[in-house]
Amino acid sequence: VIRTLDKVSEGSVILAASARNETALESDDLKADVYSHFFVEALTSGDRNGDGSVSLLEAHDYAKARTYAFTKGRQRPTLDVEMIGDSDFALKGQRRRDGKPVLEAWSQQFDGYSVGLAKGAPVELPLAIPLEEGKNEISVYAPDESEPRRFALNLDRGERISLQQILAPPPYYAAYSIAIDLPNDSRIRKLTGSSALIDHGIAVGGEWQNWDAFVRLALDSTTTKEVREGITATLKVGKWGGGISRVLHLGEKFALRLGIHGQRVTSNLKFQDDSTLDSQSNEAHSLRWGWWLDSTFKFNPSFPLKFSMGAGQAFERRVFETFGVLPMNTTFISGSLLWEFGSPAREL
Repeated sequence: VIRTLDKVSEGSVILAASARNETALESDDLKADVYSHFFVEALTSGDRNGDGSVSLLEAHDYAKARTYAFTKGRQRPTLDVEMIGDSDFALKGQRRRDGKPVLEAWSQQFDGYSVGLAKGAPVELPLAIPLEEGKNEISVYAPDESEPRRFALNLDRGERISLQQILAPPPYYAAYSIAIDLPNDSRIRKLTGSSALIDHGIAVGGEWQNWDAFVRLALDSTTTKEVREGITATLKVGKWGGGISRVLHLGEKFALRLGIHGQRVTSNLKFQDDSTLDSQSNEAHSLRWGWWLDSTFKFNPSFPLKFSMGAGQAFERRVFETFGVLPMNTTFISGSLLWEFGSPAREL
């Protein structure tokens, strides 16, 4: 049986009332050391995420902010952590439920940064900030940027997210997709003996400021049918291209995408006499373009897998040397499984 992480954690945590070369002040008004006063007060009022317990980091954050304000910036409480496993533990109470989501920004690389929520003034880092379950909008102020970067993210209760994760490269994904083409022209259905052409493909793409762009490679698909007695038609098709779409988010799990796409298509149409094995084939290169509308569903806001289903229209003319021009205008239905990487936040 694997023991829980808190049972196998070890290390040291040093809490200091001030930074190096600073005086840890006492106060006649408080009748105590300033940092110690607020640290003890935190054991009653410092449950930041509402899980029923006050943890070490919650108590230190509570005391640190109030000490710095009370001493007018002359005293900066300091935390030094060296831990294997879980670096936080309860000082008072027991965790009775999952707490609010928490944004953690402890890294020294964020000195000079501040974070603003939808309500309230921006707060300086480093620290941890409780957020709300569901949708959150945050603004990140960097010392070398005149305007903040704004992000939207969806979080579950008990979830922790770091500022490093939010500022990671924009969300991108790898996808496996399947599409069913339904030719609008009867001639291609007669020539191939099929009313539906299926292709499989892989794609990579990314989302930035509510726009989604991708490139896709369709694996070569082959359709073989007997079009008349003793005559077999084989159509082999390969495609590659990409597209761009506008994304409309409809909550934590759903989104609509309306986009346009373009593809380079290579086709080989072959007829064979099954009795003599004589055959005739032509290759064609063409451009395919069109539009599509789909909806995406995310199984869980904190899980990187989502599913999309949609339909659209594609326009194409394939010119075969022997068979002439074949209009390949099609209505298509598509479905995809997308695995997301990069930042879990969406930049606004």
